[in-house]
Amino acid sequence: MYSRPLVSILINNYNYERFLREAIDSASLQTYSPVEVVVVDDGSGDNSQELIASYREHSWLTCAPPITYNYVLQALAGLNSKVKHG
Repeated sequence: MYSRPLVSILINNYNYERFLREAIDSASLQTYSPVEVVVVDDGSGDNSQELIASYREHSWLTCAPPITYNYVLQALAGLNSKVKHG
């Protein structure tokens, strides 16, 4: 049986709460399936972590096709570390 490869969309974040919802929503609108959205937060001091958590809790909302949300929280490790997690 032929199966399509998983596409991972990586969103790196550090104190960009004001842009984060738009970035995650944009990734959620992809029509390809299967898709996973991986958000790596580098120890943000704003409300980014709460916003990201709300997507994980409500990933069933209106996404068609279904999307998997993964969240990686790290403590100020920098961009190189984000890419390694993604």
